[in-house]
Amino acid sequence: MKILVADDNEIVTRALNQLLSRSGFSVTCVESGGAALDAAESTDFDLVLLDVNMPDLDGIEVCQKLKTGSNSFLPVILITGSQSTEGKVVGLEAGADDYILKPFDSREMLARIKALLRIKTLHDEVRHLAQVREQIVYTVSHDFRTPLVGIRGAIRNLLNGLVGELNPDQREYMELVDDATERLTEMTEQLTRAARRQSVSPVSREPVDLEKASNTAIAGLRANIVERRLRVYLQPEENLLPAWGDREKLIQLLGNLFDNAIKYSPDGGLVRIEVKTEDSKRGPAIHLTVKDQGPGIARSDFERIFYRFEQVGVPEHTMGLGTGLGLAICKEIVEAHGGRIWVESDRGQGAVFHVVLPAATPKRGAA
Repeated sequence: MKILVADDNEIVTRALNQLLSRSGFSVTCVESGGAALDAAESTDFDLVLLDVNMPDLDGIEVCQKLKTGSNSFLPVILITGSQSTEGKVVGLEAGADDYILKPFDSREMLARIKALLRIKTLHDEVRHLAQVREQIVYTVSHDFRTPLVGIRGAIRNLLNGLVGELNPDQREYMELVDDATERLTEMTEQLTRAARRQSVSPVSREPVDLEKASNTAIAGLRANIVERRLRVYLQPEENLLPAWGDREKLIQLLGNLFDNAIKYSPDGGLVRIEVKTEDSKRGPAIHLTVKDQGPGIARSDFERIFYRFEQVGVPEHTMGLGTGLGLAICKEIVEAHGGRIWVESDRGQGAVFHVVLPAATPKRGAA
């Protein structure tokens, strides 16, 4: 593994070079902060040792530059003769992963370096696995498109009477199949966009009636609602202001939230959706809540559920798990609109998802 040592003290660099080389590391030594940045630009190092006090750029500045904009984990250890607590705090806040005082003990130095390199190896493995997973997801979801197009085309032909008229019962069931296929198509598109890291494109802005948007999203989930005998109650406030945002993306947001509530609710259960206007520091806002009767979410998972591909379902509900993208995309859409999303829950008590979005006002263009 490659280690970069940056220190203007020749005695220190020689000692570190000998210590690390004997331990099987490939060592590059430089005498200034600028030379350290040049070296890091031309070579992929696995760890960097930086003296805090160096000519031109000091170790803290070099650390900040190495850490800023990096897509991978590069461990940085700062070395200094100062025992100032303030100096250590500044260094760690700059992104340093460890801090070692001069004169250093060789065994301690090696132990700290090896510990950070183990963490580096784990980071690299996780990053590689994430790339492989995203490539697999992209390939699979991309290959789903062609058969889905064929299935949807056949369903539409049947609904349009191309092979004969359907009786009312046949038409109802075929429409449910069509709704389910449309949801599968959207799920495939979500997987493809996520694999490309393009889940949410730029949002447009217009007044959006969230009651109508909610009804549109609910209609798209009708097949599941009917099959599970669920009750979905939508309770909008009277004289509700429209939201200020992208209609299609807000319908996608609502669909994902409602689908999540339906997925984890017991058969015959109740999903309650409320929409109201409230005041916020930024002006009028729309507050949407979605309450289910599912198994609930542990407090330790409140953040994880909004991560991509994360699933925190309980075993008895694994049949309802999806891609692990729905709530992550919800968060991205809400934040793209300048809003907030969070969850309140306890195990066994169901979950309540909250979304706050900016409301349309005459100043923003509402009629």
